[in-house]
Amino acid sequence: MKKDNPKTLTIVPKTTYTLVARSSAKADEYLWKLDGKSIIAKDSILKVIDKGSYTVIGKNVYPIRSSPNNPLTCFSSESEKYDFAPYDDKGLSVFPNPSNGIFNLESRYDLDKVSVTIYTITGQQLYQGKIETLNKQYTLDVRALPEGTYILGIESSTFKLSKLISIIR
Repeated sequence: MKKDNPKTLTIVPKTTYTLVARSSAKADEYLWKLDGKSIIAKDSILKVIDKGSYTVIGKNVYPIRSSPNNPLTCFSSESEKYDFAPYDDKGLSVFPNPSNGIFNLESRYDLDKVSVTIYTITGQQLYQGKIETLNKQYTLDVRALPEGTYILGIESSTFKLSKLISIIR
C-alpha cells in the first residue's frame, strides 16, 4: 500500500495568541513542539503562551485491512520555525483599537468568570458584562456607546487589567 506523507506545514499567526498550521491537505493530527520539545496539542490551531520557537509536524494514519491493529502512520517534514514573543500587552490583546464599537478580546491565559466593565474617562460605569470563559478570541459589541475614549476593565480571580479603548465612526 503506497500512501503519501502529509505535506509540510506552514505556521501562520491567526490572532495575537493563536497559531495555525496550514497546508494544501489536512493532516489527521498535528504534533507541535516548542524549542524542540513536544507539547500537548494535536489540533491545527494552537494557543501560544510561552516565548520561543514553535514547529509542527503533520501525521496521517491509514488503516490496513490485513492488519487492523497495525495501521500505517505517515509524517510530514517538520515545519520551519515560528518565533513567538508576546507583545507588551500585559496578557490581554484588544483589537482593533480604535474601532466602531466592536472589539476582539484575546487573553494570553485561560480566564474563568471574567467581568468586563467599561467606564468613561471620569469613572462613570457605562457597561457591565460577564464572560464565562475567556480562552479564545471573544467579540465585545459596544456599538451602543457614543464615540469617545473609554477605560475597559477586565477582571477574574487571577487577572485584573485596565486598557484604554476608543470608538470612532
